[in-house]
Amino acid sequence: MTWLQVLLQRGQLQIAVALKWRMALMEEMRAMEVKTTGPGREKYGAWREGAHDDLVFAVALACLAAKAARAAKSANPEMAGGDGGYFQAPRSVLGLYGLL
Repeated sequence: MTWLQVLLQRGQLQIAVALKWRMALMEEMRAMEVKTTGPGREKYGAWREGAHDDLVFAVALACLAAKAARAAKSANPEMAGGDGGYFQAPRSVLGLYGLL
């Protein structure tokens, strides 16, 4: 999850002001913690009682999908099609979680 912080710091991930769940997402991001459970094993989540982390994980999944889509397009440019529809997957993932 630290890579989400890096994306935010670099401006590669931005949280739109008009985003319906913007404040909830920002609160969840602030509540995220890492627990080390063994050699090289980390668990991420909002460990406090009543805290949520589902929006953060939805954004993380969308970012991973975007990264995979870029890698796939680089390897096989014709996958994107003429309209760039291939890159709409992360947007639809955010839509599934009501983030748009």
